[in-house]
Amino acid sequence: FRALVFWLESRKTRFYSPADRKPLEDISSDAWPAALEKYLQDLGAIETKVSDSEESRIRVADWLLTYAVGMEYSDRADKLQKITKPAPTKHDKQPTKAAAGKPAVAMKPLEKAAEIEIELDVDSPEFRTAVEQLADTLGLPHDD
Repeated sequence: FRALVFWLESRKTRFYSPADRKPLEDISSDAWPAALEKYLQDLGAIETKVSDSEESRIRVADWLLTYAVGMEYSDRADKLQKITKPAPTKHDKQPTKAAAGKPAVAMKPLEKAAEIEIELDVDSPEFRTAVEQLADTLGLPHDD
């Protein structure tokens, strides 16, 4: 768990400067839990008190992973916006039953105040490649 937190900060989130990451890097330190709580406060997490329970660690890991994915998205928003599904025209065929079962995912950009919605084409090869790269980065198995 501690190694995951440090890896996310040093490779994905990059909220702290390298020097400020030192307390998180020392994963065997007795002061590490306090460094984690400060880190969560600095990131703006709602839950900053972390216990040794598995449930608490899972909640923190989930929040940090969600935050890191958001950072990855904001770093690549322009590229990801280019792989959106084009708006349907009157000449487009109606979706097949197989395609109808897979709706596009509507997402809002993280750091934009405008009311813009992005429809990602979850069936596009570019989207699939991006998801597989994220899975590789997080060490997760690929889903067929």
